[in-house]
Amino acid sequence: SHGELLGKIFLNDGQIAHATIGNLSGEQALTKLLKELRHGSFTFSISKGGEPKPTITKRSDHLLLELASGLDE
Repeated sequence: SHGELLGKIFLNDGQIAHATIGNLSGEQALTKLLKELRHGSFTFSISKGGEPKPTITKRSDHLLLELASGLDE
C-alpha cells in the first residue's frame, strides 16, 4: 500500500496466481503494481482458504521478465 493505493499479489505453490489493485486484476494489476507501488508498506500473510480464482497462468519467471521488458520501454 502507498497512500490510497492498495494492491495484493496472491501466490500458489510459489507462483504468482492473482493480483489486484483498484478495479484491475491479473497481469494488468501486476503491471500497475510494479509501475506505481515502488515505495510503500509491504506485508505478507498466509491464507487459510478462500483464495481468489487464479487470473494469472504464466510462470512467474516468464511473467516478470515480460513485465520488466515492458517497463524498460
